[in-house]
Amino acid sequence: MIPILVALLECEVSPFPRTLYPEDSGLSIFFTQTGMQKWFRGLLNDGSLNVTGQKFPDIKTSVNMVATKIDIMLTDMVVSEFSVEDVGVLLQGQNILPLVLSGTSFVLRFNWKIKQQSYPYIGDEGSGNVIVSDTNFQAFGKFGCDFEICPNHLSVNIIHAELQIGVLKILLNNKSSWLYQ
Repeated sequence: MIPILVALLECEVSPFPRTLYPEDSGLSIFFTQTGMQKWFRGLLNDGSLNVTGQKFPDIKTSVNMVATKIDIMLTDMVVSEFSVEDVGVLLQGQNILPLVLSGTSFVLRFNWKIKQQSYPYIGDEGSGNVIVSDTNFQAFGKFGCDFEICPNHLSVNIIHAELQIGVLKILLNNKSSWLYQ
């Protein structure tokens, strides 16, 4: 079932010369509450909702203090652990889909470095983990076709998303880690 959804969500040239229009009756998709719940639970059980290994771009920024400037770098960020206790779906209307991931936990592993740009040139670096647990994620998606951008495919647009974090821990490891904990 996943390849079918991927085919519907990717915008490529269709193998048939038909363009869909808002008043077109050639595209009818019916979802049931039970069917969507089973489909998302199937994704959860087979690991398709797993983002372990997901990498994030490096973050480099500077903080201007009164008498100095400090460079901060976060690199090699990757999700090293990920789990979801349950997934819920509640159909609302013809094309609104709230998706709820309950009991989500993940660990983001990264390397960090700070460096002061003036005397006494204090700096440090090491590895770290951001540990997030007991988290709930809720997103409201709207199904339909975007007749301007891709009239040949079904699209899902996120119209609202909410993240409630239960526990957040940041651990910095290095030779002076006792100072940061």
